[in-house]
Amino acid sequence: MKRLFALCPLIFLTWATSSHAEFITMELPIENKDIDIVYYDLPDGNPNNFTGTDKKKLDGKDLLKDPKNNHLVLVVNYDRLKTADNITWTLEEWKGTAPFDRDSDKPDVESEIFKGNGRLFIKKRLHGEIKPNDLKNKKVTGTTNFEEGNAALLPFQTDTISLGGHQGSVSVTGKLDSASEGKIIQFKGNVTGTAFIGDPVANHQVTLTIKIKAKLKKSL
Repeated sequence: MKRLFALCPLIFLTWATSSHAEFITMELPIENKDIDIVYYDLPDGNPNNFTGTDKKKLDGKDLLKDPKNNHLVLVVNYDRLKTADNITWTLEEWKGTAPFDRDSDKPDVESEIFKGNGRLFIKKRLHGEIKPNDLKNKKVTGTTNFEEGNAALLPFQTDTISLGGHQGSVSVTGKLDSASEGKIIQFKGNVTGTAFIGDPVANHQVTLTIKIKAKLKKSL
């Protein structure tokens, strides 16, 4: 799938170099109301009508295969020492404390709905050697791509549509933890992209805007 790259005209923060990745993994729960999806489709799904749009809205529960028992989790991997592509993320369906298999016909657990990877920066420039408290509560900003996950092609809203072939870009803002460990405890993503929708044999493309809000609960 073609990746979309975006340039970030941001002040670069110089980190100590590292010979290997030191990704920190965080699992951020998402409430259904914190996923806001708007897509623009052909009026009445009529493929012969190419003028005008039909605006439709969804939220987090519409992405879940089992909305009664499952919930959404944003899994974020972040490595502040990398000089390129230092963040990856996946939006997944979980049951309890583990990923939910949205496609039981495959040998591995297929829980991903959306995913992305890209570059994240500290918003405020730090001077000199990084001290223990320099990363405390710092805000971050950046851009990632936006693609379908390993289980994205399964239908949501089973009686109406199936969504797949996602691609686009995500502007990301977030916040690091209060212990200066470089952990992302808050992630906000604004997605602009496209997807294919409908019958896989005769599908058509729609435009998407998605707002994602994820925050680590204090009790975790």
